[in-house]
Amino acid sequence: MKHPLPTGNASIERRASSDGSADSSSGSDRTHDQRSAPRHASTMPVVIIAVLLDGRPGSLHWVDATSVDVSRTGFSFIIDHSDMIPTRTAVVGIDRTTGGREFSSLAIAHRRPTEDGRCRIGGAWVSDTPDDVLQENKLRPRIDPASLSFVYGWSQDLLDAWTQLGVMRRYLVDRVLVCAECGSLPSWRKGCQNCGSGRIHRDRLIHHFACAHVDRASEFERASDLQCPKCRTNQLIVGSDYEFIDGPVECYDCGSRGGQPMMSGMCHRCMERFDEQSTREQLLYGYHVDRIDPTELCLRANAKVAATQDGSADKVANGDKVANADKPSSADNAASADKGSSADKGHGRP
Repeated sequence: MKHPLPTGNASIERRASSDGSADSSSGSDRTHDQRSAPRHASTMPVVIIAVLLDGRPGSLHWVDATSVDVSRTGFSFIIDHSDMIPTRTAVVGIDRTTGGREFSSLAIAHRRPTEDGRCRIGGAWVSDTPDDVLQENKLRPRIDPASLSFVYGWSQDLLDAWTQLGVMRRYLVDRVLVCAECGSLPSWRKGCQNCGSGRIHRDRLIHHFACAHVDRASEFERASDLQCPKCRTNQLIVGSDYEFIDGPVECYDCGSRGGQPMMSGMCHRCMERFDEQSTREQLLYGYHVDRIDPTELCLRANAKVAATQDGSADKVANGDKVANADKPSSADNAASADKGSSADKGHGRP
């Protein structure tokens, strides 16, 4: 049972193609071609790029085509048979009114020959699905838990190919320091200045202002208060009588003692230790696509049809005005008749 599509000023009210070739299509094609959203007639130049199964573009150039109709859920276009799109997914590019192009993935549902020897192809918009090579979550770097490094949802070669075609635009996201050996993300902490180990210890010291004695905090501690082990002053008050200071660093790995800890990195993939100067800076890029908004595209199609209809109406109205201007009015005819009658009388005619 067929279900009629909703109608509108610029809607296509039947499923037939612009040249009537849809009447010869198979029943399965008709099933694939039906859309729940109203279709809007749209004739504009578009570019089509075939998408291979691995997400790469079918070629490093696009195919010129002409749109037929558009809806919020789908799109159809006509191309020459020599430019046939053999894949089940394609990327559609449409010029923006403000300049540049917008793109979207299209899952191809049917291919039909036209009477003039070309081919009409139609399908459904896809967004953020496995069929969408332009899905945003695969175009930004993310951390891979297994390798502890930044990766993308697509291979770098694939991203470069789409960027070369002008579909994607690369932009800088961040700069990160990675392991110079394997490229993994290290952990950063204050460590031993000798070996870089984070297994360090430093005692907490107390500086007694009155006698300038400095010792471990444990040497000042008594059961109920603090007492200086040198001058025996008790009931010391922090900030008034003494201050806490950090003691020398002691490394549990290499045994070195003294100095201050330094910022050091530890790679948990290759287990290398290094300071900041021994790392490698990695530039992280994201990839942006100006996406087609199907709703906005439908509005553009309607506006174009309305403008065409208004222009035709104005042309007809202007033509009528010109035609009427060339015709003599009734008053002009009467005046001409009176003038002729007077002339006859002047010549003595009855």
